[in-house]
Amino acid sequence: MASTPKTAPRRPPAPRKGPKAAMAAGLPDPRPLTGYSVEVTEEVQGTRLTVKLGQRCVVRAPRWALISSETGERLTTPPAAVVDGTTFYFQFDSELPRAFNFIAAPYQDPQVQNFQGGYVAPGAQWFRAPS
Repeated sequence: MASTPKTAPRRPPAPRKGPKAAMAAGLPDPRPLTGYSVEVTEEVQGTRLTVKLGQRCVVRAPRWALISSETGERLTTPPAAVVDGTTFYFQFDSELPRAFNFIAAPYQDPQVQNFQGGYVAPGAQWFRAPS
């Protein structure tokens, strides 16, 4: 007489833990933020702003804003040229006015994300001293 093996009762799947679950519970987004630094160079063909990320990221087409420390005016950057997963730059056709010395990474910019789903640290930072 053949016996039929008993199957273990099915357990319901465990609830997923992730950004949505953390935010629903009132906790901060658990994905890590990536820091960055900016270097400005004056070249024959204009000003170049090179952004170096703190860790490897997927870089698509960021369009960050530059901010004037004198007037608060915003200037949109030209399309970014991606060098690798940690470096990209904005090339301006002419010299960038000295008043523009802040760069602002947008809040949760989907154009630059690290490999854990996190974003670049949002907000503005200095890239050169005010004139």
